Amino acid sequence: MTMQIPDYLFQQVKDGKVVLFLGAGASIGAMSTKGLKIPDAQGLVNLLSDKFLGGQDKNRPLSVVADYAIDASDLITMQGYIKEIFSEFTPALFHMKIPTFKWAAIVTTNYDQILESSYSSSKDAKQRLKPIFKSTDRIEDVVRDENSVLYLKLHGCISKWDDSSIPLILTIDQYASHKKNRQRLFERFESYASDLIVIFVGYRLEDPDLRQLLIEIADQGISRPRYYVVTPNPNPRDIRIWEQKRIQALNGTFEEFLDSLEESIPNALRSINTQDKIHPVESKFVFHQHLSPSTLSFLNKEVTYIVSNLSTEQPDARAFYKGASYGWAAIEAKFDAPRSLVNQLLTDIVITDEADRTSPTEFYLVKGYAGSGKTVLLKRLAWDAAIDFNCISLFLNGDGHIRIEPLQELCDLTNERIFIFIDRPSTRHGEIEKVISSSASRKLKVTFVCAERTNEWNIECQNLAKLVDESYELRGLSLKEINELIDKLDAHSCLGALSGQSREEQVKTFLDYANRQLLVALYESTSGKPFEEIIFNEYKNIVPEQARQIYLIICSLNRLQVPVRAGIVKRLTGISFSDFKENFFGPLESIVFAEEYKPALDMAYRTRHPWIAETIFERALPEASERFDLYIRLLGAMGTGYQPDRIAYRELVRAKDLMADFSDYQHIIAIYKTAQDRFIDDPYLLQQQGIFEMKRANGNLDRAYSLFSEARRIAPYDSSILHSLSELEFHRAHRTSGGLERDRHLQASKEIAQSLIGKNGDTAHAYVTIVKINTEKLIEMIEKGVIEEGVFTSLVKEIEKTIQDGLQYFPDDEFLRSAEARFLQLIAQEQKATQALEKAFNSNSSSPYISRSLSKLYESQGKIELARSVLSKCLDILPAEKSVNSAMAKIFNKHFPSENLKAEIHWRRSFTDGDSNFTNQFWYARQLFINKKADDAKRVFIKLKKARVDPEVKLEVRGIIKGDSGNQRVYSGEVVVIGVRQRFLHFRAIRSQ
Repeated sequence: MTMQIPDYLFQQVKDGKVVLFLGAGASIGAMSTKGLKIPDAQGLVNLLSDKFLGGQDKNRPLSVVADYAIDASDLITMQGYIKEIFSEFTPALFHMKIPTFKWAAIVTTNYDQILESSYSSSKDAKQRLKPIFKSTDRIEDVVRDENSVLYLKLHGCISKWDDSSIPLILTIDQYASHKKNRQRLFERFESYASDLIVIFVGYRLEDPDLRQLLIEIADQGISRPRYYVVTPNPNPRDIRIWEQKRIQALNGTFEEFLDSLEESIPNALRSINTQDKIHPVESKFVFHQHLSPSTLSFLNKEVTYIVSNLSTEQPDARAFYKGASYGWAAIEAKFDAPRSLVNQLLTDIVITDEADRTSPTEFYLVKGYAGSGKTVLLKRLAWDAAIDFNCISLFLNGDGHIRIEPLQELCDLTNERIFIFIDRPSTRHGEIEKVISSSASRKLKVTFVCAERTNEWNIECQNLAKLVDESYELRGLSLKEINELIDKLDAHSCLGALSGQSREEQVKTFLDYANRQLLVALYESTSGKPFEEIIFNEYKNIVPEQARQIYLIICSLNRLQVPVRAGIVKRLTGISFSDFKENFFGPLESIVFAEEYKPALDMAYRTRHPWIAETIFERALPEASERFDLYIRLLGAMGTGYQPDRIAYRELVRAKDLMADFSDYQHIIAIYKTAQDRFIDDPYLLQQQGIFEMKRANGNLDRAYSLFSEARRIAPYDSSILHSLSELEFHRAHRTSGGLERDRHLQASKEIAQSLIGKNGDTAHAYVTIVKINTEKLIEMIEKGVIEEGVFTSLVKEIEKTIQDGLQYFPDDEFLRSAEARFLQLIAQEQKATQALEKAFNSNSSSPYISRSLSKLYESQGKIELARSVLSKCLDILPAEKSVNSAMAKIFNKHFPSENLKAEIHWRRSFTDGDSNFTNQFWYARQLFINKKADDAKRVFIKLKKARVDPEVKLEVRGIIKGDSGNQRVYSGEVVVIGVRQRFLHFRAIRSQ
């Protein structure tokens, strides 16, 4: 029998845009090796009754009999028996046709593994089946692979029969709590069901399970697509009732349905196998090969491969000059005014000869403030590298994941350098660090270029700083850039209030606004009003009210620099993307932009710029109560399996920001309660709750400890959680009355901090904590008036060593320098402490730590000869001690500049060739230069150039050379070569030396 299937449904199946939902009836036809049919619900009741209940209660529902069976045995035993039953069954021939079609997703309430067997044994499967069982499974990793299909097992699976956290849904109690640990699976299905066709198979129209599922995905009215139910001989009355709910019955069996699909959709048209597609990058291959499916998926989903005619959208100059930098149409149309930094970056990074690069893997950073034009500059750089210089240029998508394997494959197949451009690395710094380190270890020819806000980089990306080869600052517009921008505005009729002014007046207007910061300058110069006023008036004038509310929701999340999925907007407003296009595109034209969000087969919205979104959020929601209501709604609407939602959620629950936004701590507690209900067992959320309790007035430190401990249990290797726990112990010590309890907390804080220093340390925080703890102990000893010599000496040694070690890794860390200053100030102010330090030195002048501390103390008191003498005595005993040699060299540089040869000797003894003591090597090279050994100095500087040190540290001005009078020495010479990164000068004075 041929089933009557609508043509539109055939087309959607052919295009792979249908969700297949399988109930118990879908497995009918499967047979065991003994020739038995797979049991239906009544058959399973009979088997459970015979096994556990002595054949009784076979007339009761499955949920009741399962409850009785558990009571007679236990959950795991009962589930183990069900596993035995269903493990024997293999797919029917018609089940083997399921893999031959491409599906948007497959969902089931079945426990069996019939579908898994069908896919694993199929030789013509169009996709790889990826079962998902619980909320913690990485759903998004699956949907990113276009050759995989998500298989949501909502009611459990026999493969997980012994996992009591996700039991098989059988009993009444389990039905009541069926979403526990499966929340994300149901949310994912709800998301699909709001925009895609769902075909239910294996359910009767009167089936209560089907009715319950339809209630759970909510009656979304005409805004959702039509659904279908494959069912044999449907009742005409039921057909009419379900038709009212936009659910159409297809008369027939599952086998007949698949036969009809097979007959109407030729195999060749069932979503063409991606391996047969040719990607543009393959034209650069030096071998006759095709991309692997994984790398092809990476190029299609995770990154944008830059080629000409990349964009199909119509470029909008007006929107672009108001901050809309998404997409590539404006870049291709060259709306952006030339920036001098682009040419510098092209010269430094893109067209440099391979022989002149310091290493195969490179990492460059562009920093700038919000609204300075970083994203546009990064896109222009990526575009010019690809189009003008024929480079392999990849731009990481906002929702993309960067992986080393595709980069390795591209390098191997092209034998060319790969350029990958990343905006906002702060949101994925761990992922980037891992890939860059792996690329460097494999010696891949890959250049990473990132753009980030200066403050975000400084706070969030300390682990990346050591990997950067060079950083660049995107500054305000120069006069030349302002003139070129005005030309662009004029060419596209976007001068606004600047029209009719002379060029001189136009330039002056730009110079008068916002210190030439690009976004503000564009708004205020062309509108003649303050930026915030322009943006907020625009918001207030949006009609109707519903459109304004949609805009506010989009701004509230887009200010966090993430795309806002259409699914979130729909959950909050009931407005689908199709409704948005039809009814709200006009009111929000040019201020809200839609783009495809591939991992969810969804669309996403953005405002023109995160800064604009931030302005709207702050001005439209001035009251904490209004913000609170929106926070609760946003957290409740987020799909926890989506990357943009996760990023936004982490920003929304950050303790520091919540405490700044809400003065009433009850608001914050309620926000955390809502987040906890949505994001179960998330270590980051637990950590932020703990930080809130630790930092707020009269916070519950015991609760903070419990939260941090639970976070640590879930994520034992997360260094930030360990640091929070260390800080908490320090706080707890200060909350005690002293004595043994205080010492216990300080010791606990110190032990945790010690596990986070050295190679395990991403920041200087742990070093600072150790110095603070030991300084506190010194203060306590001094306040008691009794200084125990042995304890005092031990504390001073550890403080000095910690500071010295910390400065090796973080030479300019302000917190570490402040901790050092506080320690020295304490010693200098307390006479007993000074005496104790002197006594310790007299007892053991060979201690490097005591010697350095006492020398620094004398130096701070102006006793320079004594400072020098202390170090000399230590070096008499330990002439090769590196830290004391560096301290002595500093004394000579600062106070005895004429003794240059001695300074050189001590600097040379302050490091070992090949070690990571780069600071001392720099000072040694400088001393060689002063001592008229320019060639030797140059060799050391060349080595230091290749050192893996934060470029900010490399570029810090230090060691200014002064003359005998104490003034800066001035050299004169001729410029012989003008490079982009350097100016090469020929100094006559040095040449004569």
